[in-house]
Amino acid sequence: MNHSHTLLNRIWNVFLFILLVIFMLLSMNSILPLKWQFPSWRLSPHLTVKTEKTADCIRTDYVNSKGVITIALDKNYASVVKTYDKDGNCILEEYFDDHGRPAMLPAGYSALRKEYNSDGQWISTTYLDGSLNPVVINRGYASVHRTYTKNNKIETEMYFDAGGLPTLDINKIFGVRHDYNEDGRESAVINIDTAGNAMDNSSHYAISKTTYTSDGKIVMYYNKDGTPAKLSYGHSGYIYKKGKSICIDQNGHKMYVLRHFLYHSMLAVLIIGILLLLLILLSERPTACILLFLYLAFIAYMTIMDRETGIGAVTWNIPLNYYLFFINRSILANIWLFIPFGAILYKLSHIWEIIAFPILLSLLIETSQLVLDIGAFELSDLITNSLGGIIGVIICYLLEPIAKRIWDSIKKRSPVV
Repeated sequence: MNHSHTLLNRIWNVFLFILLVIFMLLSMNSILPLKWQFPSWRLSPHLTVKTEKTADCIRTDYVNSKGVITIALDKNYASVVKTYDKDGNCILEEYFDDHGRPAMLPAGYSALRKEYNSDGQWISTTYLDGSLNPVVINRGYASVHRTYTKNNKIETEMYFDAGGLPTLDINKIFGVRHDYNEDGRESAVINIDTAGNAMDNSSHYAISKTTYTSDGKIVMYYNKDGTPAKLSYGHSGYIYKKGKSICIDQNGHKMYVLRHFLYHSMLAVLIIGILLLLLILLSERPTACILLFLYLAFIAYMTIMDRETGIGAVTWNIPLNYYLFFINRSILANIWLFIPFGAILYKLSHIWEIIAFPILLSLLIETSQLVLDIGAFELSDLITNSLGGIIGVIICYLLEPIAKRIWDSIKKRSPVV
């Protein structure tokens, strides 16, 4: 009986270890350049594009090396069919999977309908489900209506629900107005209400102004009265240079913001998470208690403090495509945010029942964000945070004995001073 129990325990440990290795590899995969990521052969740059034209349609398929229509994992569809009117304007785009069924894109739609005015300007987009009915996408609206300047630039974009009524988008605005500089480049975006007046969005600003530099651009945010806005990080704008963003204050001075840095550097999140895990595995109980206190404060800082105004809703943002799940850095960051937390809890208790605590804490955070109107109750965050805590428990369960043996061996070999 004991032998059978020991064998089952070993099989269970091997199974957990394999899952842990897979998760670590997928996490590392997310920081690689796109062409090196697994499985690169199913990404659009590595698939063949096959086009078929008829009188009023163009069908485009992604095809693998065997000539089989394949879903491009970075696109989330295998085929797109575009229908054109007599003037050559695309009036309908439909997306399909590799079996010819409507594909659900990450934004929450399967097709889109476009309308044009007599000048051929694209004046509206309506998002559709698989049955070609209007659907509210994850931006909070079902259609966008546009007006144009005399220079053929988009002037306003207004948002409408599935019934054609004005609606607030996810940022709590009814639309935006665009201004342009003498070079024709966008110089300002103004958040507007249904009457076209400036209004603050959920990030506490009404206007964003862009200044272009030789190697990038500077974007500053303002209240509707024209004064510099103070955003969630305490900053008033960004410097964008070489694909990176740097926070700046209202005077244009650079600011270092830990939360901004972690949200935009998955590599840093992985390194810090792994170092924290090593510290937790080698720590004694008093140190683990201190780490728990510090980590709870850190989680509060990352999830509750100085957050933007919420959208007062329960949302679901997890991609169903496994590839998109693991390249979504915000999802991975949420998982890694709670991994050390789960490890600390197991270090202090050594019981599997502690898995419930990360789930309860995540539920508390999401409920607080909804009640305090500083975010949405995101089911995706609840799942990823809970998953992170569970992974942390598994890591500590599997690796703590090994880490202790290695550490004790190192201490025995070290000369006594």
